[in-house]
Amino acid sequence: MKGIEKKNSEAWKWLDQFPQTQWALAHDSGRRFGVMTIETEDLFAICESFQSLGLSVTANALLLFDELRLVFHTGRCDSSGRVNCGDVYTKLVTDKLDEFRTASVTYVVMPIDKGVFQVTEPLHKDGWIVRLSECTCTCGKFQSKKFPCLHVLAVCEKLKINPLQYLDDCYTLERLFKTYTATFSPVPKVSAWPEASGIPTLFPPVMSLPPPPPNLSGK
Repeated sequence: MKGIEKKNSEAWKWLDQFPQTQWALAHDSGRRFGVMTIETEDLFAICESFQSLGLSVTANALLLFDELRLVFHTGRCDSSGRVNCGDVYTKLVTDKLDEFRTASVTYVVMPIDKGVFQVTEPLHKDGWIVRLSECTCTCGKFQSKKFPCLHVLAVCEKLKINPLQYLDDCYTLERLFKTYTATFSPVPKVSAWPEASGIPTLFPPVMSLPPPPPNLSGK
């Protein structure tokens, strides 16, 4: 923001009017659990496919909007179908838990206090402290992702308890379905778009051309 303010004070004023919680993951206070990701390769592949058509920027924006609408439609139908089949969690979650269960069998679990356990790996000096009542592990992954890490699963396996009780509701199919229930209205023609007001015009930075290579021929 300081860099933006130096280059364009109007842009800084416009950005500063929005709460920081609406900016990015850096200001969400952990509410998105640090697992919000974008498949950049897929996104760039879509944009490159649009670019190969030689269309205008406006046409590319319309195509990208339609691609997003299709993704939401697919996600809504898929999650709805799985909920109707009686599934509770997404396949990605259940597959990940199965993978973690297999990997956690090598860990050694020792009780330290009520609800507190030390988890170590054979032939390694490193150890982790799991506090089930506080839903924390010193590896940090349990509290950041609200998803049982390898060390928590090792403790659950030793105690013969269900690790799903430590899984946040955001991983349920019901929540996933609600995420994709948004509706998309058709984008009107460009001539019907409202004129933007109060938004500063941002131009790309002026970049100077590199100096020409030296003439090594002496001519």
